[in-house]
Amino acid sequence: MENIFIKPKTKNDNLIIAISTCYGGVSKDSYKYLNTALHVDDNKDDVIKNREILFEALRLDIKKSVFANQIHSNDVYIIDEKDIGKGHACSESAIETDGFITNIKNIPIVIQTADCLSVVLYAKDKHIIANIHCGWRGLSNNIIQNAIKKMMDNYNVDTKNIYAYLGASIKPTNFNVSKDIANQFHKPIEKNHSFYIDLPFEARLILKKYGITDIEDSKLDSYSNEFYSYRRDNKITGRMSTVAMLV
Repeated sequence: MENIFIKPKTKNDNLIIAISTCYGGVSKDSYKYLNTALHVDDNKDDVIKNREILFEALRLDIKKSVFANQIHSNDVYIIDEKDIGKGHACSESAIETDGFITNIKNIPIVIQTADCLSVVLYAKDKHIIANIHCGWRGLSNNIIQNAIKKMMDNYNVDTKNIYAYLGASIKPTNFNVSKDIANQFHKPIEKNHSFYIDLPFEARLILKKYGITDIEDSKLDSYSNEFYSYRRDNKITGRMSTVAMLV
């Protein structure tokens, strides 16, 4: 049986990270099988069941989880007690943002992707986590910088104590972009008059600029059949979840 989630081999005992795959759920057709996104044209009951399957497998309480309505912004939202459970069963209560920060234990915070990069930050000195949706728009508009600055300003985090995990994303060979988009990045790849972006590479550049060197790159390719891919599947596809939680 295929794995329905992947966990990094992090040495941080106080941190849980997991990335769902497309296996093990009940969705059909273009969204088969473990689509966790309510905003695509999938059956709502199937999506809720998929989320329950994932969280049961992770042995986490889905009723405490927090989901986002992602809008490809650079906004990062700080979660407090009143937000616990928002978005887990309906999109109406999800928080409109593209990143979460929290210092609350046992609250799974969820970012969903299908080619975009997910980035988890864990401040070991202050026991703070962030989970960030990093597509090309978010990266070029400083979403990682915003998350780091909020961690520093609100929790006095020392960036030298931050561990960063880079989740699944599309690899540059399959991420052809226009020249205008390419020019928004530090080191776009040009080949045969076409332009490509390496999202994990760009994220690492930003992290290192802030003194973050403890970086784990999953090197997981969303374009593979193990995951959902917006580009591979011609825009009609599901989403996988990156789940992060303090324990």
